[in-house]
Amino acid sequence: MKSGMVQDKNSTFQLKHLLINFQDLSISSYGVSIKIDNMAVEVLKILIENVGETVHNDFLMNKVWQGKPSSPEVIPAAISRLRKMFKKTGIGENLIVTVHKVGYRLDLPKKHELDSEVADTSVKP
Repeated sequence: MKSGMVQDKNSTFQLKHLLINFQDLSISSYGVSIKIDNMAVEVLKILIENVGETVHNDFLMNKVWQGKPSSPEVIPAAISRLRKMFKKTGIGENLIVTVHKVGYRLDLPKKHELDSEVADTSVKP
């Protein structure tokens, strides 16, 4: 995890006008809450913990799916759901970058790296 990230019991992360709540699996934008699935949330947590760094597909599979039988397509599907959710909530730029045949990287402005809080990043089944 990057040293600039802070863990606390609130389990939230502020990204522009979005408030990502890892506890209740939701993203709020201007008071409107959108539910997202657990696997996509877990992928997002890992990307936030490693903001600016490429997270390898194998690492995501091991951490999020924990050895459960899954096809390699589950990762791009979760990333796609996250990108659609970002777009739906008004974040047009592609914050999640695909590193071809390697993995994914979350690119955030420096401000978000320093001001954001992430909590309880343990993967839940």
